[in-house]
Amino acid sequence: MNSGIVFQKPTEDNDDSKKATLSNKNTQVVSASTAGIRAVLVQFSSLYLRTPAKLFRPTRFDYMAPIRIFFGAHLKGKPYSPFSHSNPALLLRAIKTHGWELIPNKILPPLVANSVMGIVLYTTYLSCLQSYTNGQEGRSIANPRLIDVFRAGFIAGAAQSLVAAPIDAIYARSNASEIIGGKNDNLWIYGLHKLKTSGFLGVFAGYSLSLVKESTSFAIYFTTFEAIKNKGYRITESTMERIDRMKNSLLGRPQGDTVKTKSENILRTTFILLAGASAAGSLLAVQYPFSKVQSIHLARLEALDIFNENSLDKKSKFRLYYRSYLDTFHQLVSLHEKSKLSWTRWFYKGFVRNALTTIPATSVGLLVFEILRQKLSDEIEDRFS
Repeated sequence: MNSGIVFQKPTEDNDDSKKATLSNKNTQVVSASTAGIRAVLVQFSSLYLRTPAKLFRPTRFDYMAPIRIFFGAHLKGKPYSPFSHSNPALLLRAIKTHGWELIPNKILPPLVANSVMGIVLYTTYLSCLQSYTNGQEGRSIANPRLIDVFRAGFIAGAAQSLVAAPIDAIYARSNASEIIGGKNDNLWIYGLHKLKTSGFLGVFAGYSLSLVKESTSFAIYFTTFEAIKNKGYRITESTMERIDRMKNSLLGRPQGDTVKTKSENILRTTFILLAGASAAGSLLAVQYPFSKVQSIHLARLEALDIFNENSLDKKSKFRLYYRSYLDTFHQLVSLHEKSKLSWTRWFYKGFVRNALTTIPATSVGLLVFEILRQKLSDEIEDRFS
């Protein structure tokens, strides 16, 4: 077994398609590794932009938000320094002040939430894609049809939105004063309290927006990734092979197998990163306007919960939540008119900054995902059998 990583070539007629299928155990290993690494990389990618401290971020759950709320205020107005403003510096200061219990109480809950969301997303995607490609001649999980990728991504996004609904409800009803007020040192207890006060209807209020956003965006996300990674790679590789044949014919110097393998791996890695960046951009392009609508809608729901707390029965509350969609639409129209911008410019205001924060981590996360998927599909059965 080679110690290096040799990428599997995505040919149309793959005789080793059985190798490319993943067992449930393999799927869980790939998904857990990708989700954990991506959750950490998203935070590090924000360092070079020095994103201001705030409770809610473009990424789903920011595990450093409570720490920045605690210790970021005294840094305002001071010149940036990695020894005081960076995430590691803030985390070290927080541990020195509050002790190591800070990590399981405040850092671990959002980090676990990020990983769980990633596990659900990638596991569902791989499982659905494998079920679609089974029995298709010349097709495998490494070389799927784009329509199958779209369907698998759509279902994976829907599954993630369902699992994320309770955690989204916690974050939507949270505020900085509650986090740092001293009464909620443990985010596990704080989250359970928020779920209890929100109730079932409160947890899934506004869920239809989340369902449409997640399912549509991740269908496009995975389709973009697989299309560029496979189709783009094959077209480029075919073009390069023709150029190499012409060059070798003129110079009489056939290319060696080792050099060819290295060049294929470099080209493959390049296309994975390119596909990852493109997929991340398409994901954010779909989710960004939805997220803006969601933030307005959830703010309205939170206000309704506070105003009507313990004063409405479940039937009346359901009717109130249902009508809130129309109220949100009227508020969107009003905000748009006040901005004096076009709908496109208003919806995508601030998009570039968010894209620069999100795309690097997502690209590397997809690279890890693809490496592990191909590596494990060939080798993990021997290790775990």
